[in-house]
Amino acid sequence: MARIASPDGPSFRLALGQRLTGTMAAMASSRGWLISQANLRRLLGLLWLADGLFLLEPRMLTQGGPILSPIVDGQPALVHHNLAAIARFTAANPSLVAVAAASVQIEIGILLLLGKYIRPILVASIIWSAVVWLAGEGLDGLLTGQAGILTGAPGPVIFYAFLALAVYERRLTAGATPSAWLDRARLVSCVLALWVLGIWFAGEVAGKIFTGRAAALEYVPGTIVAVVTVVLIVFPWRVLGRSNRPVALGRAQLRYLLGVIWICLALLQAQGFWWQPGQIGREIQGQTGQGGLDGIVLDPLIRGIGGAVARGDWTPNLVLFLLCLAIGLLLLLAGWERMRMVLAASIGVALAVWVFGEALGGTLTGATTDFNSGLMLVVLAMACWPLGSTKSDPLTHPIGALNGQGNTLGRRPFELV
Repeated sequence: MARIASPDGPSFRLALGQRLTGTMAAMASSRGWLISQANLRRLLGLLWLADGLFLLEPRMLTQGGPILSPIVDGQPALVHHNLAAIARFTAANPSLVAVAAASVQIEIGILLLLGKYIRPILVASIIWSAVVWLAGEGLDGLLTGQAGILTGAPGPVIFYAFLALAVYERRLTAGATPSAWLDRARLVSCVLALWVLGIWFAGEVAGKIFTGRAAALEYVPGTIVAVVTVVLIVFPWRVLGRSNRPVALGRAQLRYLLGVIWICLALLQAQGFWWQPGQIGREIQGQTGQGGLDGIVLDPLIRGIGGAVARGDWTPNLVLFLLCLAIGLLLLLAGWERMRMVLAASIGVALAVWVFGEALGGTLTGATTDFNSGLMLVVLAMACWPLGSTKSDPLTHPIGALNGQGNTLGRRPFELV
C-alpha cells in the first residue's frame, strides 16, 4: 500500500515547497515584462562575456597599468594606496591580470548563457562585481568628490550585481523563513563595509577641518551613494520591500531601485565640482581623442556638443541635476499607468548620456573594460518595462502578489521590515 505523507512531515513540506517554487516562477515569467527572466539571465551573461572579451583587446593586454592609473588620482589615502598597488602590479603584469580577469568573466558569461549552475554562478557574479567595483574601478570615484553621471557613477559593474539579484531564484518551502545565519552573515558584511566607510569619512573630514580646508564636506554625497549602494546589494528587500516572490529582487522592486539610483545621481551632480562654469562641457570633451574608431565616428559630434556646453555657466549641470531628480522621484512615486512614460524618459536621458557623455563607454577605442553605466541604466529600465495593462499596481493587485511581484504582507515598498 502506498504511504501517504503526513501534512506535518518534512517530505510533504519539501514537495509542497518545490511545487510552490515552480508555480510562482512560472507565473512570474509570464507576468508580461519586456525582458523575461530567462532573457534577463542571458543578457547578463552577454554583458559578462563582452566585458571579458574587452579585456583581451591588444591595448588591454599591453597597457593595463596606464589605463588603471586614472582611477587612482584624487582617491582618499585609504583607497589610494590599495589602488596604486594594484595599478603597479597591473603595469608590471598587464597580460597576466587581463587574461585572469577575462577568464573569470567569460566563464560567468558562458555559463549564464547556457543556463548551467545558475544559482552558484549568480552568487559568483555578485561577488566578482564587488571585487571589480572595489579593486578595478575604485568605487568608480565616489569618494573623490568628482563622481557623477558623466563619469559612469555609481559604476557599471554594480548594475550586474543588481541584475543577478533580479534573476536569482530562491528555493521556497512551505512556511520557510530566511536562514538566520545567512541574515547574520549579510548583516555583518554590511556593518563591516559601512564601518570602514564611516572610519574613512570621519578621518577625511576631521583632517580637512583641522587643516583649515573649506572642502571638509566635499566627500559627503559620494559617501552617501557608496553607503546606499552597499545596503541595496546586501539587503535589497529591507529597503525595497519583502515579498513571497521566487526571486531575490522582483521587477516591481527593480523599478524602485532604479529610482533610488537616479536620485543618487542627482545627489552626485549636486557636488561643488560640477557647478564650476563649463565643467559639464569639459567632461564631455574629455571623451574625445581616445583613439580607435572614436576619432571617426564620435569625436566630431562630441567635440561640437562639448564645446557648445563648455562656453556656458553652471546651467547645464542644473538641467542635468533636475532631470536626474525628476526621473528618480517619478520612478518612486508615479502610478503604474504612467510608468512606461517615465521609463521612456529614463531610457532617453540614459542613452544621451551614454552616447555624448560616455562615448558609448569607449567601446570603439579598443581600451575599455565595459559598456559604462549609461547603457546599464537603459538595461535596468527595459527590465522594469511592463507589457499589457498597467492600470493595476503589481504591488497591491492580487495577480501581482501571486506572481511574486507584490508584497503579500501588505507593506509598501519603502517600509523597513
